[in-house]
Amino acid sequence: MKRLLFLLLALPALCFAQMKEVKYDASAGSGVKIDAPGHKLSAAVFLPEDYDSRESWPTILFFHGKGEASASMQYSALLGNGLPKNIKAGLSIPYIVVAIQDQYSTPKPAVVDNVLKNTIIPNYKVDTNHIYATGLSFGGGGSLAMAIAHPEYISAVVSASPSALQPFEVFALPTLAEHKIPVWFWNGTQDQGPLNYCKQYSQAIIAAGGQSWITTEPVGHGPWDALYTGKSKLDGKDMYAFFSQYGKQPSAVDPPVITPPSDTVPAVTRKLIATLRIYDNGDIEKE
Repeated sequence: MKRLLFLLLALPALCFAQMKEVKYDASAGSGVKIDAPGHKLSAAVFLPEDYDSRESWPTILFFHGKGEASASMQYSALLGNGLPKNIKAGLSIPYIVVAIQDQYSTPKPAVVDNVLKNTIIPNYKVDTNHIYATGLSFGGGGSLAMAIAHPEYISAVVSASPSALQPFEVFALPTLAEHKIPVWFWNGTQDQGPLNYCKQYSQAIIAAGGQSWITTEPVGHGPWDALYTGKSKLDGKDMYAFFSQYGKQPSAVDPPVITPPSDTVPAVTRKLIATLRIYDNGDIEKE
């Protein structure tokens, strides 16, 4: 009976154990330095529960939206949405996750390149052949911008509700096809501006010979929890399984098993539309 009681008490920890969080808080004087003299950024690095068990880990770069930017570099704002929010709520994934905070919009590719080279790759077990980019809203555009500017890092992108790219970035979208970087676009059916960007950018990638897909949920500009908790699917694969298919070199890592937080989110059904693969959600799973 005592053994059974112990197992029951231990079960929640086994199902919803927390990833290790490394905090870089610029406001507290412990931010991540970039090239500008004296300039620091807040950042969060989340490590898998069994981080020490491997020599290297696939890594996800998360690009936040405008709502998580902070001119005063308040670290707490960085954790308020998307992937960091869900990790804080109990999501456990077999990836290193890096989230860097911008003051006004989302981190620029040059900043992320600097932080990767000088802070993240030297100090963490990053598998440099398996680095992925994802982001929401301004960060949806930022994740694309990173892959365009630094295709040497990025193996695949999941862009949620992307903001508009700069004209030179739109012109450079064929770079993703050239470097065989697949892109999964995710968007709300009621969020027409970003959905139009998804269609435009996806068409450009496909026209250049690349791979691109679009899935939708029956929401507006967010929420993005269905994507980041693994409920949204593309060809039956959640975001983490999607990433695991791609790398600069073949991966020796098994397809990931994620531990979601306790909240339930919408499930996804799919419908093919025209030459783009756009999927609509028909049902919502009740709690």
